[in-house]
Amino acid sequence: MRQGILLLMLAVMPNVSVPQTATQPGSPWQDAYSRRNYRLGITISQFRVLPYPDQKEWPNAYPVCTDEARGQAFPFLEQLYISSDWKSAGVVQCTFFYNDKTMNRPEVAALMLGDLGSLTNFFFISEDGHKEPRLFLVKSGGPSSIYGDLLSTFVVAFGKPAITREQCQTKAGSTFPNEIATWENNSSSIELRQFGRTVEVLQVTHLLKPLAAVFDKKLAEGQAEKAKKL
Repeated sequence: MRQGILLLMLAVMPNVSVPQTATQPGSPWQDAYSRRNYRLGITISQFRVLPYPDQKEWPNAYPVCTDEARGQAFPFLEQLYISSDWKSAGVVQCTFFYNDKTMNRPEVAALMLGDLGSLTNFFFISEDGHKEPRLFLVKSGGPSSIYGDLLSTFVVAFGKPAITREQCQTKAGSTFPNEIATWENNSSSIELRQFGRTVEVLQVTHLLKPLAAVFDKKLAEGQAEKAKKL
């Protein structure tokens, strides 16, 4: 776990001044959090040329996005599904793949989160519908059983979080608390949820607030248009 902690600290500490290089592209939001090399606010072009950092685990991994022709074909389409509402809002989703020689087909490549290989999806949106889409949302998942260990790693990197709890209900009707740890700065936030979509999967969300507001506005406009047809 020590190596995982070091990786996470070096990759995502937001207040460290790093010279601008090919692997550290600029962002209008200098304090924005990062998911490894991928700082919130970078353009989709910058994202595409950044070297994938986990070649040892997933050799020759590459990003595929929903704005590419191949992103609409099997097997990419299966992993790159986004709702019609998100598409209408102008969201582009990207995920990493690698060519699995044993399966003879592309498979999803994860992105290390500490010492956890985590399936990670990246979401981009344009500021005004004309400018190039920028990274505003990153979602990562992993086994909920490692929540406590991962929380400790995040505390080393970012300090003590705000902790809240919500009540979740199972299909059987029983309820249980879901712990949520949040770190925030002026432009972005990180949220670590013990339980994400299911009780078996935790969720880590990196969010860029200014572009998230653009996304929320687009969704609201789409809902308003649909409401006119009721």
